[in-house]
Amino acid sequence: MEKGGDTVERRLVKPNPMGSDDCGKEDCVVCKQPGGGKMCHKCNINYHAKCEHKMCDSNNVKYLGESFRNMYSRGAEHERKRMKKDESSFMHRHDIETHPDDPPNWSFKVIKAFRDPLSRQVSEAIHIKNHEGILLNSKSEFFQPPLVKIRQEIVRGLEA
Repeated sequence: MEKGGDTVERRLVKPNPMGSDDCGKEDCVVCKQPGGGKMCHKCNINYHAKCEHKMCDSNNVKYLGESFRNMYSRGAEHERKRMKKDESSFMHRHDIETHPDDPPNWSFKVIKAFRDPLSRQVSEAIHIKNHEGILLNSKSEFFQPPLVKIRQEIVRGLEA
């Protein structure tokens, strides 16, 4: 099956010339960053949170996540946990362990939006497996079924 790409018109014409490039919410963790765009309200997403401290910049320190909710809601939840100094917050743990005297800024970015939960979860697993740098995900997130097993189950289900 072939899919056509974007048309020239779609690339050149802005659908809403008076519209802004962000959602307009002051507390949006995505739109307050350059190039954030309006991805903050897309649901069923993979995303990453990156430590922007100068010490962590060269090490590519990230948290990779997935959510059925949008990044605006999920990012606000991460920020609330950090501010409450919740022990389950990867941001708070990283701040305490690595930057106790100089808390860093964090950037959030939506990697991709999906149509179904399985492809979203598989994509997250692939991103975690292929990440080069320091990963802030807890070890419990790594104990997911291997992708080979998931693929075999799907193929068997199609044969039936």
